[in-house]
Amino acid sequence: MRKSFKKLETVLIKRTSRLLAMILVLLLLNITPIVAYADADAGMSKYIHIYCEAPVVIKTTIYDANGTVVAGTGSDATAGFDRRSFIYDSFAYEEGTTRASIYMPNSGYKIVFSYGNSAGIPVDCALDVSTLVPSGEMDKSVRRVVKSSAAGGVVLQIDGTTEPITNDNIEQLVGGKVTQHYTNWSLPDKIVMNIGESQKVKIVGKDAEAIANLLNWSSGDDKIVKITQDGVINAQDYGTVFIAATDGNKAETCKVIVTKEAESVVLRDIVMVIGERTLIRPIFIPDSTTERKLNYDFADNGIIEIDQNGVIKALASGVVEVTGQTPYGIADSFTVIVQTNYTDYAVTSGWYDEKSFEYAVQRGLFDAYLKNGKIAADHTVKRADFIVALLKSLNIEPLATFTVVPFSDVSGADAGYINTAKQLGIVAGTDSAGLLFEPDRIASRAEQFQIIYNLINSKLIDGTKLATASNKKIAEFADADDVANWLQPALAYLLDKGIVVGDGSRLMLNEPLTLGQLAALLMRLAQ
Repeated sequence: MRKSFKKLETVLIKRTSRLLAMILVLLLLNITPIVAYADADAGMSKYIHIYCEAPVVIKTTIYDANGTVVAGTGSDATAGFDRRSFIYDSFAYEEGTTRASIYMPNSGYKIVFSYGNSAGIPVDCALDVSTLVPSGEMDKSVRRVVKSSAAGGVVLQIDGTTEPITNDNIEQLVGGKVTQHYTNWSLPDKIVMNIGESQKVKIVGKDAEAIANLLNWSSGDDKIVKITQDGVINAQDYGTVFIAATDGNKAETCKVIVTKEAESVVLRDIVMVIGERTLIRPIFIPDSTTERKLNYDFADNGIIEIDQNGVIKALASGVVEVTGQTPYGIADSFTVIVQTNYTDYAVTSGWYDEKSFEYAVQRGLFDAYLKNGKIAADHTVKRADFIVALLKSLNIEPLATFTVVPFSDVSGADAGYINTAKQLGIVAGTDSAGLLFEPDRIASRAEQFQIIYNLINSKLIDGTKLATASNKKIAEFADADDVANWLQPALAYLLDKGIVVGDGSRLMLNEPLTLGQLAALLMRLAQ
C-alpha cells in the first residue's frame, strides 16, 4: 500500500505542487474536504493550510486561546482532529517520517510543531503555511525550513490567538520565502473547433496575464485534441474532450468539441398510447457525429407534444407526421401513431394472463376484437390479425415498396403489414402460385409458431435476446407425436427460448390460437 501510494503521489507532484497533489490524493481516497464545513459567506478564507514534511516524526499540537490542547498527534495516533474545524491527514509512506496536510481556523488557535524535548536536534523540517481564498485555493504562502529544534523541542509555532493569520502578517508569523498565488483567472466553459484547426485558449480574469506562463496544460484525450504548454489547442479528430490547466494551486477545465456534422439522420416511427411518454432516439450517420441537436416540427393538432429534450407525450389518439432537422439542414421524418388507451375493459371469457393481456390491449393490438369495452380472451385469431399484431408489437412498420407480388386477397389497412411479411419471407401464399393468404382463416397454433420462428430468422429481431430459455423438449409433451417434421426446428427453438411453453402437458398444435395465448406470446417477444 505504501509503495503504490508513493507512486501515485510522485506522479501527481510531477504535474502539480505538493499541496495540490495532497488535495488530489484526498479526493481519490474519498476523504471529506474541510470545505464542506466552511462558513457559507467566507468559504475557506477563514482557514489556513499547512503542509509539513520531515525525515523524522514531527509532533503537532493545537491550543485554544486559553492554552488548552484541542487537537494533537502522538507517535502513532491523532486526537481532536474532527474533520470539521481541524483536519490532519498523513501521507508518510516511510516509517519514521512526516508528510502531512493540516487545515485549521486562522483565528483563535495556536499550532506548535515539535520534536523531542530539547534544542539542537536535527529535524530538517519544511513547512508551507498558506492563507486561502474562499474557494479553497492558496492565496499567499510562506515556506519555512527548520534545520534543528529550539528549546523544548519546538520546531515552529504559529499563533493566531491574538489576531487572525492573514496575508498581512503571515510572513512575520512564519518567516521564510513568500509566494503570492494567482487565483483570479478561469478558462472558457466551452470551445468549439473544426478538425485541423489550432486555437490558443483565452484565459480570463484579473490574473490572466500573470498566470499564463505558469500553467501546466493537459488534454483528456490526445487523439481528439492536443494542447501545447503555451495553451494552444490542435484539433486532431472529431469528438468531445476536456482540457485542464493548473499552476499547482488552482486547476480549471474547459470542454472542447471538435465538430462533425451528420451526413444523414434516421428517425423511426413510434407507436404510443394516450398518456405515454417516450424519448425520440435518432440515429446519426456517421456515428462520430458531434452536432446532434434536432429541432422537431409537426402539426399542432393536440395529438402529441414534444419537449426540448425530445420526449414525446401522447395526448390524444391519431397520427402525426414529425420532421426532425439539424440546424445545418439534415432532416428525416417519422410517424407517431397514438392509440386509444383502454383503461377500462372487461374480459368476458377464456384464459389470459392479466399483465400480458393488458400489454396487448393498451397498445391497440386487439382493437378489432374490443367491442363496447368488452373482449373475449378465448376468441380465436384470424391469420391477418395475427400478422398485424405481431409486427405492430415489435414496431415493424409496412414497407413502402415490394419486389414480390402482393397477395391478391388482402386489402385495406392490413394489406401493408401482410405484404411486408411476405416480402421479408415471414409468410408465404397458401396456393401453388403464392398469391393467396386467406386472411380470415383461423390458423392453428402450429402455423403461428412457424411464423414467429421465421420472423426471428429474418434477423429483424435478435433471437439470442428473447425470453429466458426454458430448455423444454418436444418429447416431454403428451402430444409430441402430433409434431410434423416441418415444424420441429421451429418448435424446438421456441420451447428452448421459453417463447412457447405449452398448455400443461400438451402442445395443442392443431388447436386455434386464442387472444389470451397470443397476448402471452407477444409479451414474451417484447421482453
